[in-house]
Amino acid sequence: MIATGLLAGLILLYALAGFLLAPWLAKRELPRRAAEAGLQARIDAVEVNPFTLRLRVRGLTVEEPGGAPLLSLGAGEADIDWRPLLSGNFTFSEVTLREPAIHARLSEKGELNLAALGGSRDEGNTPNRRPAIALESVAIENGLISFEDRRQGYRNRFENLTLKLASISTAPNDTGRYQLVAQTADGGRLSWQGDASLAPVSLSGRLVLEHGDLPQINPYLQSLSALRITSGRARLALTHRFTLAEGNSSLQIEDASVAIEKLALATRGAEQPFATVGRLGLAGVQADWPSRRATAQALSLDDFSLTAGRDEQGKFQPQGLAPAPSESEKGNAWTIALDEMKLAGGSVSFADAASGLSWKLERIAARLQSLSSDTSRPIAFELEASVPEGGRLAASGKAVPSAATVQARVEASGIPLAPIEGLLARHAGVKLLSGSLALAGDLTVGDEARTQRGRSAKLAYSGAASLDNVAVRDRAGAPLVQWKSLATSALRLTLAPNRAQIDELRWTAPKGKLEISGDGTTNVGRTSRGTAKGTGPGKPDPTPREAPPEAATTGTGSAPPDEIGGFPIRIRRVRVEQGSLDFADLSLNPHFSALIDDLAGTVNGISTDRNTRSQIALEGRVNEYGHARLSGSLNLFEPEERTSFRVQLRNLEVAQLSPYTIKFAGYRVASGRMAVDLNYRVNERRLQGDNKIVLDNFTLGERVAGNEAPVPLELAVALLKDPDGRIDLAVPISGSLDDPNFSLSEVIWKAIGNIVRNIVAAPFRALGRLFGPGSEALAAIAFEPGAARLLPPEQEKLKRIADGLAQRSELKVVIPARYDAEADAAALKRAALRQEVGRRAGFESGEGDAASPVNIDDRRTRNAVRELFAERFGADALERLKEEAEREAARDGKAPDLSLLERFRKFAGGEPRVADARGFYRSLLRQMLEAKALPEGALNELAQRRAAAIAEGLRAAGVDAGRIEVSSSEPTANAQAREVTVALSLAPLR
Repeated sequence: MIATGLLAGLILLYALAGFLLAPWLAKRELPRRAAEAGLQARIDAVEVNPFTLRLRVRGLTVEEPGGAPLLSLGAGEADIDWRPLLSGNFTFSEVTLREPAIHARLSEKGELNLAALGGSRDEGNTPNRRPAIALESVAIENGLISFEDRRQGYRNRFENLTLKLASISTAPNDTGRYQLVAQTADGGRLSWQGDASLAPVSLSGRLVLEHGDLPQINPYLQSLSALRITSGRARLALTHRFTLAEGNSSLQIEDASVAIEKLALATRGAEQPFATVGRLGLAGVQADWPSRRATAQALSLDDFSLTAGRDEQGKFQPQGLAPAPSESEKGNAWTIALDEMKLAGGSVSFADAASGLSWKLERIAARLQSLSSDTSRPIAFELEASVPEGGRLAASGKAVPSAATVQARVEASGIPLAPIEGLLARHAGVKLLSGSLALAGDLTVGDEARTQRGRSAKLAYSGAASLDNVAVRDRAGAPLVQWKSLATSALRLTLAPNRAQIDELRWTAPKGKLEISGDGTTNVGRTSRGTAKGTGPGKPDPTPREAPPEAATTGTGSAPPDEIGGFPIRIRRVRVEQGSLDFADLSLNPHFSALIDDLAGTVNGISTDRNTRSQIALEGRVNEYGHARLSGSLNLFEPEERTSFRVQLRNLEVAQLSPYTIKFAGYRVASGRMAVDLNYRVNERRLQGDNKIVLDNFTLGERVAGNEAPVPLELAVALLKDPDGRIDLAVPISGSLDDPNFSLSEVIWKAIGNIVRNIVAAPFRALGRLFGPGSEALAAIAFEPGAARLLPPEQEKLKRIADGLAQRSELKVVIPARYDAEADAAALKRAALRQEVGRRAGFESGEGDAASPVNIDDRRTRNAVRELFAERFGADALERLKEEAEREAARDGKAPDLSLLERFRKFAGGEPRVADARGFYRSLLRQMLEAKALPEGALNELAQRRAAAIAEGLRAAGVDAGRIEVSSSEPTANAQAREVTVALSLAPLR
């Protein structure tokens, strides 16, 4: 009985301890222990059945000091197997947790709030042996895990979490199964199942994350990169094995795949994405830690777009997408390999604000093989793409990233030139209306590139190239130049060193428009963006050119010293077919136009080497029946140096040139045909030309009112025509290309005008066949200065002129009344002074007699000179000159001793007391001559007397008075003239 009672008492105590004491202790100790950790905890209910060893808990809550939730449990049940307890171990046969919640937070300092649950560990009280724990079945229903990283501003949560765990324990190598399902607040779903063990820690299985919202990771991207994900959902599936044993961890991932849909990437602060991907797929991924190796079978991008560019400062956009690796990362880099990468249905756009270039590729399909973090391994690639306006691009080959080398076969057709319009507009005022590029050749980039001579280059292209259907217009939209095709089958292009070589370039159907506007500028000149201030569009810059700096001969990209610019070009031959040039001069009224059609020929040896010259041979049809031919040699890149060319024009209708004859001569052309042979030479920017112009049956039309003729054209035509009605002119021209007003047409017309003016100015020379040898001197009738007497040689000239005029009844002689304002004036004053001195010296002379020279050796003449000087300048002035002459003679040592008688005689005679007084008298005469004034009208009277003498001489030679005309003339002024000539001229007799 006692034993039974004792047993009953023990059972009662055990029951009381289980049913009452244990729950009470749990509800009391949990808040206290939590408070020791700085937390707040409470339990709504705790139930313990000591007989079935079942534990029930409801309403468990653990909070941080501020009241923020940390842990919570709606309800939980656990069944403990009593048998392992006998050996000091724990086995939970069944554990069920309903609505558990974990709220993890990282503070701004990086402290995890869950760390507070660990409490403090007292190493001295750590038992040597820990009890074994086994979980036969664990179930979590409707769980919640939330995470907040306040450092990065990141938040996320897993909801509706369900976990099933079976047969897991702390026993060595004991493995159990697990299955976890959860979803995120934004619709993502996590499924994770596999095997797990606790000794050692091991986790293996299959993890699948579906509908993962990628923008949620932006808070972590912003500290690493300027990249921002604006949209995208991902599906991740992988098979993994994780182990942690003896402090060493390892992770193996197999059969992993990633699928991302509707991915959009933007830079920080930008509203629009720069890249979008309709679908991104990564398959066959395997990875290993800690060996840091990862491989993948295939990466695919479908329906993608990329927009990039470069700003005006030359910086590429977008920037800062890839984080710079740290030093530790550089030493622990992963080894990555990708078997194949495919791109389909993509587009790439690029706009360069610095150069004005923009382009876009669409329907991109690409395949890359053998990609690896080992950048020394070659990557095989294939690429196909199209452009929005039409055209296809294809490339295939291999590339080695570490060496920056590419070897590829490139083919392009119909690639529009529209993307370069912005670049073209920056450097020239033109609009690219149309045009396309075609290529078919081999491209090499990097160390493998070679020039034709085997030298290393950075880039080399060899193959065919063409520019087709190109049309360029000026700023106003008017046609400027166009062609059907500019093609070669053998282009060799290299960069660094820069060089382009072409065997033959075929230019088919080029058509150009050259137009001179009303202000004298050309449509070609107006396309220049570099017009100098003050020169106007189309005018050359008057600033003297500086010699270009000598190009360096070292470095891979430098040009040889004799090369023009920095890009040597060699073209063996350019063949022109079916060309035309439309020329219009709108500066004339009426306008002039001409069309050169059927233009064909060759240009050989085009080169930027300034020591070479190209040979030109072109010909075409001018208007309807005219013919044009151009030949010569020049350097097209430096035509202002060592250029010579010949232009031949045949059978041109002269009447079509009426706009020019109206402008430069004031007359229309009624009829006639013209042949032109122009030979030009340019050296050191100076133009020299020999032009031969032949006019047949040339007839002037009416004179145009308002256009004053600069030369008497009717007279010139009459003088130039030979007996067959032909005019044959040799027109030499010259000019400087640096002259801002230089114009070839104006230079030619000016030269023709000069010839006509010379003919009109020297008609006797032009009609030399009529007047005989020396006819060019007939027009100059010479007179002695101050005289109007016609000398016998001049009388002979008048007789020859009279004989010639007898054969040209339509001409008359014009005699200008001319004098020389200096030579004639000096002669008239000299003659008047001589007559006055002679009269005072006692010489008699009649009117019209020539004045005799002053003889200062004659005493009476010397007295007359002194007397006349004293009257005009005063006795004091005379005495000063005497004293000055005496002092100068004494200073120069030229005054010999004079006898007392000789001194008295000179003093009494009023002469200076010097041995030689001739210099003294010459000084008196010079001063009187300089001070002497001519009577008003004396020079005009002299000119009229000369004209009258010539007219009388012509009449005496047989010229009718009606064919003699006296005109006024501007005087000449040449103090050194020994004779004064009167230049006769001819004029039409109306």
